[in-house]
Amino acid sequence: MRTLSFLLMLLLVPCELVANSLIAVHPTSPWTLRELEGLGLELVSHDPQSGLTYLIASRDDMRRLRERSFTFSTVEPDWKARLRELQEIPGLGLYHTWSETVAELESLHATFPSITRLEVIGQSLEGRDIPALKISDDASFDDPAEADVLIVGNHHARELMSVEVPLHVARHLLEQYGRAPRTTQLVDEREIWIVPLLNADGHVYQEETQLQPGWRKNRRRLGDDVMGVDLNRNYSYLWGFDDTGSSPDPLSQTYRGSHAFSEPESDAIRRLSERQEFKLAISYHSFGQLLLYPWGWTRNMVTPDHSVFVALADSMVRDSGYRPGNAYSGAIYITNGAFGDYMYGERNDAKETRTFSFTVELNSMAQGGFWPSEDLIRPTCELLLSLNLYAIRVADNVRAATPPPPPLLTAVQDGEDPRIIYMSWSDTGDEHNPIDHFEIFEIDPIGQPSPPKGTSTTLHASGRTLVASDLRVPSGGDLVLDLETRLEPLWDYAYVEVRRLGSGAWVSLSGEVTREANPTGRNQGAGITGWLARTARFDAARFAGERVDVAVRIDAHPDSPTDVALRARLDVAQTLTETRRVLVPDVRDTTYTLVAERPGLFAYGVTAVDAEGQRSDSDLAWFYIPEVVAVGISDIRVHVEGRRAELRWRVASSSDALFEVWTRALDVRDSALGVAEEWGSRRHRLVASTRVTMPGEVRLPFQLEPGRHVLLLRGADRDGERLWGPWVVEVSARTFLDVATPNPFNPSTRLHFELEHSAYAELDVVSVRGRRVRRLWSGTRPAGRHAVDWDGRDDTGRGVASGHYVARLRVGSQTWTRRLLLLR
Repeated sequence: MRTLSFLLMLLLVPCELVANSLIAVHPTSPWTLRELEGLGLELVSHDPQSGLTYLIASRDDMRRLRERSFTFSTVEPDWKARLRELQEIPGLGLYHTWSETVAELESLHATFPSITRLEVIGQSLEGRDIPALKISDDASFDDPAEADVLIVGNHHARELMSVEVPLHVARHLLEQYGRAPRTTQLVDEREIWIVPLLNADGHVYQEETQLQPGWRKNRRRLGDDVMGVDLNRNYSYLWGFDDTGSSPDPLSQTYRGSHAFSEPESDAIRRLSERQEFKLAISYHSFGQLLLYPWGWTRNMVTPDHSVFVALADSMVRDSGYRPGNAYSGAIYITNGAFGDYMYGERNDAKETRTFSFTVELNSMAQGGFWPSEDLIRPTCELLLSLNLYAIRVADNVRAATPPPPPLLTAVQDGEDPRIIYMSWSDTGDEHNPIDHFEIFEIDPIGQPSPPKGTSTTLHASGRTLVASDLRVPSGGDLVLDLETRLEPLWDYAYVEVRRLGSGAWVSLSGEVTREANPTGRNQGAGITGWLARTARFDAARFAGERVDVAVRIDAHPDSPTDVALRARLDVAQTLTETRRVLVPDVRDTTYTLVAERPGLFAYGVTAVDAEGQRSDSDLAWFYIPEVVAVGISDIRVHVEGRRAELRWRVASSSDALFEVWTRALDVRDSALGVAEEWGSRRHRLVASTRVTMPGEVRLPFQLEPGRHVLLLRGADRDGERLWGPWVVEVSARTFLDVATPNPFNPSTRLHFELEHSAYAELDVVSVRGRRVRRLWSGTRPAGRHAVDWDGRDDTGRGVASGHYVARLRVGSQTWTRRLLLLR
């Protein structure tokens, strides 16, 4: 009976569709992809590694391609044999049908009712439900403090794997909730919406007919034998911008519809996205093993958040090996009216915020294209799981995916004691990606005839230019360059080259961004092509210990449609890592006084480190340090909490030195003098002293009365004495929350706070979004210092997950906070 039904349905299928074939067009010029876009054909995938463009072609399409001298091969020539094979598969085999998908979501909701909400967000043209599963710790409540994430599958009916991955993500989150701490935290702190099957009618039609290469569009009737709108060309952002990225022809497989959101399926996504503030969205498709991001409508410009997209995409594909990119980078053909551009680009009264959106093209042609073997369902879902979990995790602050900008360093050598270097720099973090701390590092360019150059060099045409000269290659053999390229993929190539100092042949270096594949005959080996903006490592091991010249070279195709560009800079701080050492690992200010430990030529720099552990180095400052002849200290800081003050500094070498803190009260009409004038006034009193014999950090505490004070630090050893200061501090009896100790902690920490006077106080631990985790204390306490312990449990007594929390003290209308880090 099923065979008869199948054959009857097959008779209703337009013969030209059944006779269509999946073909691969080979690149024959830099214009191949652009020319294919202009022919209005059904492009379905593009491989930026080989340059192959896959498309569904009729006999007439193939004739047109031959007339225009395109080179192509048929990937699936025997469609009748494939139909016979598919006919034997009940339903869609292990792939979910529409009814099975609905049943799966209903089952998940019934099994996990407290952390799921099953909602029908719309109905298809033929009246089928479009279900969405919301996953959150309280799924019945829309919490504005929790970031929303959207995962959508099956815009295109034949792309069966695009249903499986969203379903797998839902099952993983629900089954691991309460078992895996990190997964539990994701569900507790996010609102995750999963729409695994958007194109319900098209998917059912694909199931019933088993069409190969497959049905793409929905099932809107446009004429007697004309059906369907491409849902992924029906969104409003730049809908119908041109006829290259979508088609106005109802016969086309990329027909965009009569107007934006003309289809109930895409309109269901519109209504959902206007109701929920999605921070991040992923749409699944097939095929190509790509991770794509906006813009899709142009290859001539990038989004304002391009660096954020690049950083997010690089992290998302770390485990899968998928290739990230967009139309600008040459990773994919042009589209418009697509989900990805809409989610990011559309701004209106109902949708005020940008959504960082991605499109995943699942599997490769070698794995079956639209129809991977059933054996690949689970491996594909598991391969993509880390991509989804990472995206959900960073959704609350996607801009934090980028490393902080490099600090802008100013460094000055002391005129009297050249061992002392005064360093100051900018705090380049922002509200989305604050800098957690800084590191001070030193580089000893041992064996270098002169400081290596770190300046940029630029090329805008074919040719070669030096990046560094007379450079001794480190014994590790790695050279690190900061690169930016704009090259036509597979046709323009750049090379990083090395030669022995002043003579010899140039040798191309292989590295993290080079490739050996040569699909167009243009790669001379170890070539770099396409768009690139990153720091990359190159292997110069064969030149280790030798003095060399380093250059970059462009070989651009004479008919390249791209205005080629290359910028390169030797990253000295990363290249000379074997002689690089961190002097101070945790600096919380933007100034530091460094005392060099030994004579010689050295470079000093500052590393900005954000909360994610991402790092960026400043430019280097080079100094010649003479022989050490006097005692010195570095990193002097003054810390005042209430009436308790403390001077902190570092001693670089072993010595026997006496340090004293002198202070005087500062009248409201008075001001601090210079250090010599202050000491000469003899108006100070000694408040603390200590003797130091070993290198390391020194902390000298003392008490001050309320008011303004001038501080001086005096140090004396056998070679004489020095004065540092003055510092002006103001002391007031006040209420404050002190640092927790220990922090980070496991399993407990102690919180200290002071009250200026007896008062009602509340001490809570809250999540980073302000939700209360534990009430530690509430009530009236006397003036003075108090301490309360937190054992890492919430108000119900359940241990909380590892991560960042905030201690919050409230007294009257005032609030004080301290960050906590629990490490299980």
